[in-house]
Amino acid sequence: MDGDPLEVDQSALTGESLPVTRKPGEAVFSGSIMRQGEIDAMVYATGTRTYFGKTAELVQQAHTVSHFQRAVLKIGDYLIVLAVALVAIILAVSLLRHNPVLNTLEFCLVLLVASIPVAMPTVLSVTMAVGARLLAKSQAIVTRLSAIEELAGVDGMATLTPEFSTSRAIREYTNDHYLPAAVGYNARAANDGKLGVDLLHWQRSIAEQWSTLRFGNVTTETKDGQHRFQIEVIPGGLHPDQFRVELYAGPTQDCGAKPEILPACKSSGEPSGAAVYSVCCPAKRPAADYTARLVPSNAGASVPIEAGQILWQR
Repeated sequence: MDGDPLEVDQSALTGESLPVTRKPGEAVFSGSIMRQGEIDAMVYATGTRTYFGKTAELVQQAHTVSHFQRAVLKIGDYLIVLAVALVAIILAVSLLRHNPVLNTLEFCLVLLVASIPVAMPTVLSVTMAVGARLLAKSQAIVTRLSAIEELAGVDGMATLTPEFSTSRAIREYTNDHYLPAAVGYNARAANDGKLGVDLLHWQRSIAEQWSTLRFGNVTTETKDGQHRFQIEVIPGGLHPDQFRVELYAGPTQDCGAKPEILPACKSSGEPSGAAVYSVCCPAKRPAADYTARLVPSNAGASVPIEAGQILWQR
């Protein structure tokens, strides 16, 4: 090859989704598509001597035993072993009873012949042929009868489609996000947008007064297998209904992959305007794992975990 580098699409051979670059002196396989560039090249192999031809030849030469064939052979082996065991038992019993040897051999021969499933391949082939006929009515082309049983044993589409299909993703997005958002919009638009106006006032209060909110003293007591937290909060210019107090602990192997979030309840108030919130939890992990935080709260709003207004205890 002599010229500029080429952009070559080899997806038919290698499955690569993006074109690859081929420089002068490098080989370009048969079956590739030139996407960009111009170059002079020499053909040094055709037909089955090419990379594509060798691959096709190997595919034609591949002969694998299907699951159906393995099952039939296994059934045949089982019947042969069973017949031999029965013949051995019959011979032993006949010798102990001193039965005529000729009659015993005749009976063993009949048993061996009867144990051979002569009609089984025919019955199975007819069954597969009926299945191929039914598939043909559904516009499916069957090249090998054993492929019908292989397809019936595939646990792919029945399992993967509900789990990874586009329709599943759209359905989950609709149920988890779009429909709740539509319900929320209808609620905000009702009564001439009263809820929307209240949300706007709440949002402005959070933006203007959040900096006045701060923590007071936080105490912890562990007793009788329980952690008891007392969290003092100074609301500043905010109303207690405009925020919530939580205890947060990161995920662990014992508690699962999700973080542990415990809501705190207001237990008392101070003359200075501070409020005391309390929360109890089982002492399954150290009390130091829990951190108090203040989160903007409104029944009609969703606060993302990355919101900058979330105030953590230092």
